[in-house]
Amino acid sequence: VSNFFKREDKKEESTNKYENVVLKSEKESINNTVVLDSDKNTNEKIKLAILASPNLFDYKNHPVLGCDALVFAEAEIAKTPKVLNSTLDLLFKDDFDYGFPPANFIASTQNKLEFDSAVIENGVAKVFLKGEMIIEDGVCDKARIGYQITETAKQFPTVKSVEIYLNGNKIEL
Repeated sequence: VSNFFKREDKKEESTNKYENVVLKSEKESINNTVVLDSDKNTNEKIKLAILASPNLFDYKNHPVLGCDALVFAEAEIAKTPKVLNSTLDLLFKDDFDYGFPPANFIASTQNKLEFDSAVIENGVAKVFLKGEMIIEDGVCDKARIGYQITETAKQFPTVKSVEIYLNGNKIEL
């Protein structure tokens, strides 16, 4: 069972930067991936880790991380040698309305937190953030930020683990 949510029975119109977004769904079963076709000129497929309430859909055999179920949104970005940087930049700037909470928690709640850069050294993705985290629910919010960054980075075969730095200091989420 894959952990993708696909909806293909109707096209959604959007006024945001994803003019050509198509949400797809299968008629009989719902998996947990949202498929984004954000730009016709892009050619690198990536996944964004987004989050959903475990009670929202039937997530049998899918990971529940902390307070939320892990869902991936597929998107396309311009091909680049720094695909991890471009992917994380999109994760922080993604303003697509997925239609379920918390979805892209980082982009929707962390307006004082910015992605700065990422490097991969010996299988460790070091992700550098700057600014300030807005933590309203200490039990869930820190974990949400960590899960989204970590799971988005781990899609790449050269990434075995992830370290997150905020304003130059390593943090644990």
